[in-house]
Amino acid sequence: MLTNYLKIAFRNLWRERAYTTITLSGLAVGMACALLAILFVRDELSYDQFHAKTPQLYRLTTTITNENGRQKYLGASGQVQGPTFKAAIPEVTDYVRVLGVNFNVTGKAKSLPLQGLFADPSFPSLFTFPLLHGDWPTALTNPNSIVITEEIARKFFGKTEVVGELLQVEDGDHLEPFVITGVTKALPANSSIQFEMLLPFQWLSDKFNDTNWLNQYLSTFLLLHPDADPLKTEAKFSSVFQANAREQLQQEKSSEGLNPRYSFGLQPVADLHLNRSGLALEQGDSIESGVSASSTLTYSYVLLSIVSLILLMACVNFVNLSLATSSKRAKEIGIRKVVGSSRRQVIFQFMAETTLLCLLALVLAGILTAAALPVFNQLADKELSFSFLTDANLILGGIGLLLVCVLATGLYPAVVLSVYNPTQVLYNRGQLNTRNWFGKSLTVAQFVLAIGLVVATLVYFRQMDFMGNKELGYDSSNIIRVKVPARNDRAELVQ
Repeated sequence: MLTNYLKIAFRNLWRERAYTTITLSGLAVGMACALLAILFVRDELSYDQFHAKTPQLYRLTTTITNENGRQKYLGASGQVQGPTFKAAIPEVTDYVRVLGVNFNVTGKAKSLPLQGLFADPSFPSLFTFPLLHGDWPTALTNPNSIVITEEIARKFFGKTEVVGELLQVEDGDHLEPFVITGVTKALPANSSIQFEMLLPFQWLSDKFNDTNWLNQYLSTFLLLHPDADPLKTEAKFSSVFQANAREQLQQEKSSEGLNPRYSFGLQPVADLHLNRSGLALEQGDSIESGVSASSTLTYSYVLLSIVSLILLMACVNFVNLSLATSSKRAKEIGIRKVVGSSRRQVIFQFMAETTLLCLLALVLAGILTAAALPVFNQLADKELSFSFLTDANLILGGIGLLLVCVLATGLYPAVVLSVYNPTQVLYNRGQLNTRNWFGKSLTVAQFVLAIGLVVATLVYFRQMDFMGNKELGYDSSNIIRVKVPARNDRAELVQ
């Protein structure tokens, strides 16, 4: 029976080549857009999920409330919070402080500006960044040790086996020698923490030992006990802070006349990329704190909404074409019913044809997705890869997409066609009512969606053109930004 249905489906699709081409191309484009959206959203949701201790890993956040009740949320803290909270709160089992700084680095007659990251020795025990060469437990214990990525190793030495080699890091007016103690594998693109070299936090604290509880310029990550309640742990931060920062708070109030309230919270590492929860970009999600800039779920929602509209238009177009050409299948249905086919068998036949057409569209959509992916990566600033046959999640997504399209495009036409009266069809008695109120509403919906997408596209284009060509009031080509190196001597800073 199924073989017979497939033969008839192929014959009908070949006979109605114009209908097949229009329907197939529309579904393929809609499915290709959906596959690109699935790849994008899956990549967004995968950020920082590869760390082995992600479920227990949190970033310490700071909330500053001024006298007027206005709040500022920061994904940053100072040097003292991490070690003090670990010592005073049993739920905090470990911590790591990270601070991003750009350095000029020299080695093997080459000098490169690199993105550096100061980190405590506990960094590899909290975050999962495998080493190609070296030993993580001892890699950051010496103040003048350095860990680099395999890409940087190849840039300087042309190979990755460089443990024991020297690199010169520019520190003010002199070069500081560092011994390479480890080489990491290429960092995952879906990591919020990005670096080209790791430096021991001790080297920074030896030069600038900051004991001020009111400073926020680095990221502190806390590892909680598996049975710890994050909300109860947060509640303990306040008492520890008040006990240690009382004098500093009084000094700030007396010297500057300020009396802000400080509170600390926990942000899951898995939320760093998509859920900033209002955290200030300048401190919480930038290289200064060691965490790359974040995205938001809004971008994913907008993309999924646009793609859903495109796919819905393709499905509505399929249904409308099926109903418009249904009269050509009327006698076939009538004969099938006369020789004994039930309504369920007629529905099954048309659903089989729809499934075949959607399956062909999905294959074509896969080809279109693979072809469009380089351009999409460039527009979205991503490194997405399309490996449909080897990715179980993507296969499940494709199957789900196929089922949705089959049900959305095939069920209603199949039900409508199955109600034909064989006597009226074969003797041309009466008219076939395929354009009922629902069918007509689909046509209206198709035009509404098409016009809406055109209008949205024009508005978006005009907005982007405005942002790109609006006069700023100054000539940006004659303005440069100069980064002044940080000074380690606090006395000189005061002067």
